[in-house]
Amino acid sequence: MTTKRAILIVLTIVSLIPVILSLIASINQPQVQSNLQLYQTNLVLQAAESSSENLSEFDQIRESVLGKNPYEAALKQYQDARQISEKNLNRLENSLKLFNEPKNELNQADSNKILPIFSENNEQNKLEIEINKQQEEIDKITLNIGVLEVAQGNTIESLEILNELQASSFSPSLKKIANTISHLSDNNEPILVESEKIIKQELKGWFRYYYLNKLYQIQERQDDLIKLQKSQQEVAKQAIIKLTVIAMIPAVGGLIGVAIIIFCLIQLGIKKESAILVIDERFKWETPWTIEIPWQVLVVGFLFFGQIIIPILASFLSLNLTALGLRGTAFYILGTYVALSLGGIGVLYLSIKSFFPYRKIGLILVGQVTGLFGE
Repeated sequence: MTTKRAILIVLTIVSLIPVILSLIASINQPQVQSNLQLYQTNLVLQAAESSSENLSEFDQIRESVLGKNPYEAALKQYQDARQISEKNLNRLENSLKLFNEPKNELNQADSNKILPIFSENNEQNKLEIEINKQQEEIDKITLNIGVLEVAQGNTIESLEILNELQASSFSPSLKKIANTISHLSDNNEPILVESEKIIKQELKGWFRYYYLNKLYQIQERQDDLIKLQKSQQEVAKQAIIKLTVIAMIPAVGGLIGVAIIIFCLIQLGIKKESAILVIDERFKWETPWTIEIPWQVLVVGFLFFGQIIIPILASFLSLNLTALGLRGTAFYILGTYVALSLGGIGVLYLSIKSFFPYRKIGLILVGQVTGLFGE
């Protein structure tokens, strides 16, 4: 075995350890897909407030995404998201219970000597923090479910949800907003003095608009109501544009892909010798490297760079992903993928640089272009 191959084996093992650990840890993390669905659901709720007369195109998008009734479909999406979050919470709580079980003193002493960095106190504290975050996320989803119940006319169900949330939530801000909107939803309860301030601080998007609209109507504040509805129309128009883009991207991409396939097949049938899918034996490029080169690119350029180098570099930024929000996290992930791509391309270039047949590559490109457009 050569030294290079031995190094590649070690790097492969080292690079696969974070991958395996990440897959195991992802079981206890909230599902990104669920968050993206809620983001799209919130867009539809905002777009549903549009008062434009010509909504045929939007109606088709709305029906394809959430069905004919946006409030009922949004409620279903939030209920599904809460179920996923509750399952994640149960897993975290079960993991925490393992730390509270009595252990053999000898085994515990040995484990502390061997792996002091993974002390039980550190792991237990991390689990407790994750449990609190997950519980707060569930409470926020439950609050939005209560609002959607009111929007569908299910006032009794909504009040039960909000009252239960006030009793069970450990977050003072969630208790405050739940109490505020329960007073607005119940005709027998007086409106709190700071209702508008609390709604603006604690609610976002369509949920804020819904209760501000309700508050202004109850207080007969026509000027504020007109301003609110006007601003909401602008937000609704932007939401419609975003939904249109979301619906068009996969459709346009699919059409382009099918068109390319059809074009290549037709060209292959008409011009067999000069088609794109056919490589002339005169311009055939035989790769002079062994299996170690693609192995090196895959392990060093993809696994090792992505799982070891990038996390180390990212640790110097000291970013708190939970404080970035959904959009900030998306940009962070995009930047990570760009860095990973650049690193992979760099390793690929350095790996095959010594094999570059510059003249042969030029002949292949010239031959393909000439065959495509004719002599």
